[in-house]
Amino acid sequence: MSFVYAEKVKEVIAIYCDTKITPGQKGGALFSPQMQELVDRYGIAKTTIICPEIAISFAGNVSKAARLFCALYDKKSFSTDEVLEIAKDISDSGIPGDTDFVIASCEDGLVRLGYVKDGNCVKECQNVWIGSQIAHDEFQKKRLENNSGNASDRTSTAFLDVVQGCSDKTVGGFPIHVRMIEGKFEYSWSKTFQMEKEQTVKAGEPIVFDMRNSEGGFSFEQLPISEEEFMLRFDQMPQALLYSRNKRIPEEAGNRMLFGLMLPLLLHENTNGVWKRYR
Repeated sequence: MSFVYAEKVKEVIAIYCDTKITPGQKGGALFSPQMQELVDRYGIAKTTIICPEIAISFAGNVSKAARLFCALYDKKSFSTDEVLEIAKDISDSGIPGDTDFVIASCEDGLVRLGYVKDGNCVKECQNVWIGSQIAHDEFQKKRLENNSGNASDRTSTAFLDVVQGCSDKTVGGFPIHVRMIEGKFEYSWSKTFQMEKEQTVKAGEPIVFDMRNSEGGFSFEQLPISEEEFMLRFDQMPQALLYSRNKRIPEEAGNRMLFGLMLPLLLHENTNGVWKRYR
């Protein structure tokens, strides 16, 4: 399963997704043993920016997501409506409804958030979620538990909390954030602290971020590089993760069944400050 949430606030779209991939999500996707090891450990970022004006998220069958990206690449030119129509056809094929999509776009200045879900195609909405019902219920409980202020102000922290500790164990990994800035989609910069142990803090007391590995804590930055890739850099380890829609390990070169997916690569920084593939 997966969990994706997207919202449009004042004509600006924000998209959040997790990275965890379970065996049942692979569908017809064939990974090399080396890629399978990386996916098992680091998952797949489930939002792909296919061009500056369109971002697509998926929940469900990985191979169907790759089919959608391939179909759009072959088509070369397409409108948002055409993306939704192709996504609907792919979602309905094979096992109908096993894969849902969120389509966010800014076409000719028109900001749109649509989706293909449960056999339905909706071209315009203010917010949408796909994936785990359990994750969504827990997310909304956290997001709405404080009645003051705007719920959208708590979207990011509520999503992080769910990815860190959802009752649905098929949801997890890293929280990934995509935003639309001036009509273009990009991977956001963020700093995330993840802690295994809960702590109770009295009013006025500072929160202690215990990032020791022995306590199950770690912290990382999401560093945008381009519309095609971003990096997660961890404070507790020298290696970093690159999620890319086109850079692949040698064993996956030319594997069209993985086209467009934001797959992980493990990197390390050499003495000259250049990032290279770790393994």
